[in-house]
Amino acid sequence: MLYSIFGSNKPAIRFLHIDEFHDQMPDDLLETWAVCLWCLQAALEANVSVKERERLDKFLKSLAAKIYQFLGLAQEEFASENMKIIFDQLNDRFAKRLGVRGDIIWKNFLNFTERQALSIG
Repeated sequence: MLYSIFGSNKPAIRFLHIDEFHDQMPDDLLETWAVCLWCLQAALEANVSVKERERLDKFLKSLAAKIYQFLGLAQEEFASENMKIIFDQLNDRFAKRLGVRGDIIWKNFLNFTERQALSIG
């Protein structure tokens, strides 16, 4: 699903239009982005074989760069309290069942957003 929204030759996000009466990103859209970003980070942390990890990392890291570019959020928006709350809720609900650590997901998310900000700016 993340690939069809952000990574294909014609990613669906290119067709997203936010009405001009919004002076900032609507909360429900930010929540959607947070879920997408959490899923991406959880996939990057998944416990898989070495061979599968190599395949996933190559695909997911490329997709991650596209996602962050398309979202165009500032570093402060990525690291916002609202984003942290959503990540915490997703961690509470899914991390243990998926065999991933929520604290690592959040830490790696922040590190990745910082690297993306440096590569863009």
